[in-house]
Amino acid sequence: VAATGNGDADGLGDYDIDERLVGDVATTVASLIDALADAPARDATPDDLTAHVLSELGADARTAPAITFLATIETAWPDEGALVLDMCVAGYWLGGYSHQPRPRRLVYPVGWGTLGFGLSAAIGPAALGIPTLAVVGDGGAAMGLGELATYAQERMPVVLLVVSDGGYGMLRFDQDVAGDAHRGVDLVEPRWEDIASAYGMSMARTDDPGPGLLLALTRARAGIERGEGALVVLDAALCPPRTTSPRWRDG
Repeated sequence: VAATGNGDADGLGDYDIDERLVGDVATTVASLIDALADAPARDATPDDLTAHVLSELGADARTAPAITFLATIETAWPDEGALVLDMCVAGYWLGGYSHQPRPRRLVYPVGWGTLGFGLSAAIGPAALGIPTLAVVGDGGAAMGLGELATYAQERMPVVLLVVSDGGYGMLRFDQDVAGDAHRGVDLVEPRWEDIASAYGMSMARTDDPGPGLLLALTRARAGIERGEGALVVLDAALCPPRTTSPRWRDG
């Protein structure tokens, strides 16, 4: 059954619905499986599909920097470490597209409404002595900077990675696509160098999501192994992934 979407009774928010299946979930899924029983087998494995998707995204100028960012994090952070993500564009990419070899070591608050989560939540695994990378946006980081005192006082093995785009990048993207003026999304940032100095943390800053970020994170990892705090700032306005905004198709 065709549906129009756009928030009406037949739609799902801003998404258009091409076909609607209504019925008991178990019965409906069983019927779909039966209907697909005679479909030709595909040789592709999940890993093949992942590689294909990442290759396409890496070839797209809009999303290529984010794919470079993913590869850098996967290379830079050890399998035994923990990865804690905030609700930010960088977090959406890592939570939805990165390869995670570490069981129960990815902390990702799926869904809206948890901005500011990452910086504070990183205290959990770090308190157990697990090397922890907290990936936050500059807007989310501003909500919990006082927790850096806990990082420093308890000498926690946390590297705080702030991906800075000057505000709330996800909301800015939606406003841009909608043709609206920016409202409440462009923020005044702190001087990150001063923040790091105030809490006795090492500081590195780069606008390169590839080798520049890799070098900064490698040095930061070495620092937390010596009991030193580390703040890394990546200046990058990453385009959000398709999974985070129904307006992506319009842009």
